[in-house]
Amino acid sequence: MNRRVAWLALIPAIGLLSGGWVSDHAPALVFGLPFLMVWNASCVVVTSVVMPLIYRADPANRKGKP
Repeated sequence: MNRRVAWLALIPAIGLLSGGWVSDHAPALVFGLPFLMVWNASCVVVTSVVMPLIYRADPANRKGKP
């Protein structure tokens, strides 16, 4: 697997771990929901986008390979 693409897997982890720090500097409510809930939901969406990108970039997942 390309090492640059593998680093993309850190984005969701950093997002989830940085939520507490970011919530100290953000408004209490976003769209009527607590900020941390919106932050965590956004991290889930970002994870759902990043993981298929990593999967597609992995040469082991190419068609024609056993």
